[in-house]
Amino acid sequence: MPTTTAQLMIDMKARKQHALRIPLLFATALALSITLTGWREGPEPIGVGPHPADPQVTVPPARYLSVMDGMRDYEIVQPKPWGSVNEEVAPKKE
Repeated sequence: MPTTTAQLMIDMKARKQHALRIPLLFATALALSITLTGWREGPEPIGVGPHPADPQVTVPPARYLSVMDGMRDYEIVQPKPWGSVNEEVAPKKE
């Protein structure tokens, strides 16, 4: 336990230096990780085939497909009697 003013000042200075050490280590580690992350190589391209930016690659010609191809007409129909519909889908009695 410090007893004199000089010892008390030295003790306070040591505590202050120790209190600054942890945030300084954290900031250093954060800056280092951000720097090293920016230096890493990019990921491998996903997929198979030629690179999309390659101007020498041949592509198939564009074709037109109508949005109405395969459309079915959905007319409003009258409801069927529910009794006969239930009999059609119900399990058969043995």
